[in-house]
Amino acid sequence: MNPEISVIIPAYNEESYVEACLKSLDKQSFKNFETIVVDSGTDKTSSISEKYGASVIKQGKNGPAAARNAGANIAKGRVFVFLDADCRVSSDFLQKIHKKFSRPIGGGICQISVYDYDRKSDAVLYEMLNTAAKIFIMMRFIVTSGSCFVYSKEAFFKVGGFREDLMTNEDHDLARRVGRKARFEVFDDIVVETSSRRLKKLGPWKGALTCIKSASSYLLADKGLKDYWD
Repeated sequence: MNPEISVIIPAYNEESYVEACLKSLDKQSFKNFETIVVDSGTDKTSSISEKYGASVIKQGKNGPAAARNAGANIAKGRVFVFLDADCRVSSDFLQKIHKKFSRPIGGGICQISVYDYDRKSDAVLYEMLNTAAKIFIMMRFIVTSGSCFVYSKEAFFKVGGFREDLMTNEDHDLARRVGRKARFEVFDDIVVETSSRRLKKLGPWKGALTCIKSASSYLLADKGLKDYWD
């Protein structure tokens, strides 16, 4: 019997994070799902993923859009959960996702919290981003929260999946295209924990500037930032 949900995790040298992510998936109360890890790196991500029963795809470093599409192309579930490797989820995460997609919706985003912040202001920033995303979506300007987004298989392939020419904003772009054809929601009762590692690396000001530059590149020129991912 095919799994109901496919969890697709793009990974580039994520051996320090992916195990915690997979452990949280291993504890799910909802059992009818598969996990697909698309490994573009050279570390132990693949062997760690296989230890937890995940299917592993090896491919070159072509960006997150290409990795997610590769996972979707072999996925068997009717619902696709795109989860970053540095995320952790509660034991009822997939049960709640399954309930959401018992209704005719195309996609949605979860609430994001951060588990490794150094300053309270970092955690507050993520709360502000959740609120901003919700307001934008209520105004029918569809955006995502970056670390976790969910689509019906039908809606995903109907719009052609992720645009692989976009190295950034590929998540917003897909959400907007799906949102034009189907209902797109904010899942207020589903929280996904993520790492603040990129914010720590860039710092708050450079991080904000990078986000503004990336968004401007997409909205004004329909492009992403090629040098965003190291």
